[in-house]
Amino acid sequence: MSVNVVVDLRNTLGESPCWDPKRKMFLWVDIMEKKIFRLHTLNDELEEVQLNQSAGCLSQTNRGRTILGLQHGIHFFDWDTGILESVVDPESHLEENRFNDGKCDPSGRFWAGTTDQTGVNGNGSLYVVHSTLQITKKVESVSTSNGLA
Repeated sequence: MSVNVVVDLRNTLGESPCWDPKRKMFLWVDIMEKKIFRLHTLNDELEEVQLNQSAGCLSQTNRGRTILGLQHGIHFFDWDTGILESVVDPESHLEENRFNDGKCDPSGRFWAGTTDQTGVNGNGSLYVVHSTLQITKKVESVSTSNGLA
């Protein structure tokens, strides 16, 4: 097997890989550096966006929008305009918590979980964001939601 490095980018904590098959793009986050990335695989063009809060996860919706689980809630990000649109922050009262991992399911719902800074105390929850943008808590007392696919 042969491996080629497409982008020599050394993230501090690169997470939440996401493939957009329609646009042939690969997306991911760097949690610690508060950045999101999008790689256009047809021409190897890399886009990098610096945010003002930790980015735990991202996914592409059925409508082609990028949805993010950030330190302060769920947001949409428009890559063309650079606009970050807040959707909901279900744990605004929990200063130590942030979204950690999440993905869209085949129905277009975004499943994302929260964690605190240590990730072992059971202070997080697992949520689902419906296509109507209503959010529902599905599981409580979660230490760290991780590996959602």
